[in-house]
Amino acid sequence: MKQLVRRRGVLATILTFSLPLALGFFLSLWLIAPVAEELRIGHVITRAVLAVGVGSTVAFVVIGVTGILGSFVFDNSFFGNSFPMPSYQGSPIAPQRVLAGVLLWRWRSTHRVEYVIEGLIDV
Repeated sequence: MKQLVRRRGVLATILTFSLPLALGFFLSLWLIAPVAEELRIGHVITRAVLAVGVGSTVAFVVIGVTGILGSFVFDNSFFGNSFPMPSYQGSPIAPQRVLAGVLLWRWRSTHRVEYVIEGLIDV
């Protein structure tokens, strides 16, 4: 029984935190601030930090919405879940995401593309 509860907790963490963070990070590096090979390292780090911010914001919104929706579940006392305390574990993941942006930049410098790479902040 404990394994089922643990698996459900891991699945909930993946669906409410990890997946929205990864999707927000990916969409930011694809649509808002893509990393191109002609950028300098400072611009790459800035764009990766922006992507971490977008991904963290998406994850925070998803956690907030699920916390609000979870407050309507009546499995405890009447007001037991009325004031959910959403947790946010976004800080330890930021350095790895910035490193992912830098590694993407290094990969782009060795694998050139024929089209122009630009996002919303480049227009």
